[in-house]
Amino acid sequence: MPLDTARAGRWIVVDQHGHEFTDDPLSGERFTEATANQEAAASRLTGDKARAIYRQAI
Repeated sequence: MPLDTARAGRWIVVDQHGHEFTDDPLSGERFTEATANQEAAASRLTGDKARAIYRQAI
């Protein structure tokens, strides 16, 4: 599977279905470490098993 370089080197949130979210839904800005972790934690409160990960740049 080829690496999507447009999303390399940034924080993303991945939900339990494998969907990747790259931007904060409230601000529309790229996730930072803090906002990605907040979004993942908020998702877990609703029963989703989301997690924040950092996609390394190559």
